[in-house]
Amino acid sequence: GSAAVRFGLGASLSASCCLLLATTLSGFAVRMPTTRPIDADGVGDHASGRPEIGLDLASGPVIANVEYRIGEADVPSFLRAASRLRRTRRRNGARRWALLQDAAHREVWIERFEVPTWLDYLRLAEHMTAVDLQVAERLRAFHRGEGPPVTRFLLAHVPDGGGTEQPREGIRERTVYDPSLAPTVTEAATTEARPRHRP
Repeated sequence: GSAAVRFGLGASLSASCCLLLATTLSGFAVRMPTTRPIDADGVGDHASGRPEIGLDLASGPVIANVEYRIGEADVPSFLRAASRLRRTRRRNGARRWALLQDAAHREVWIERFEVPTWLDYLRLAEHMTAVDLQVAERLRAFHRGEGPPVTRFLLAHVPDGGGTEQPREGIRERTVYDPSLAPTVTEAATTEARPRHRP
């Protein structure tokens, strides 16, 4: 608008056309940088391991702990790699991801995350792409322990008042109670645990 007032409408439109043409021609001379194609197909993370037990798919929450032993000189690089793995885990469905260091044994680091059910963990593992596996393998490369990092899967249970009933993994309402979880997960357990008052 200012150019049209100062130089006239015709001159302003002509200048705009020239600039647009110059921008188009510059695209042939200055190419956009090329990038490598990313393999986004799910290949599954089978290196982390999974327990050989018959666990009901509805059991949960499931807490996964992966224990690493890291040399002191590798800690800065390990932390940078862990930051990338954190984004990968959360994108694939993990929650409450944390990286913990043992206070007594400083070389021990534990990657911890949660999923609502065992089925969610299996999905998380299967959704790992080739790029995601490279991120996980980068973290495992810093491990200095004997054998691969130890992976443990912890299943939450609600202690029964009598102490005689065995945990029933397939019934989330009886085995799961975590006040910090979404109401859809703990609503039945909370209702059962809450004292009932007769009118």
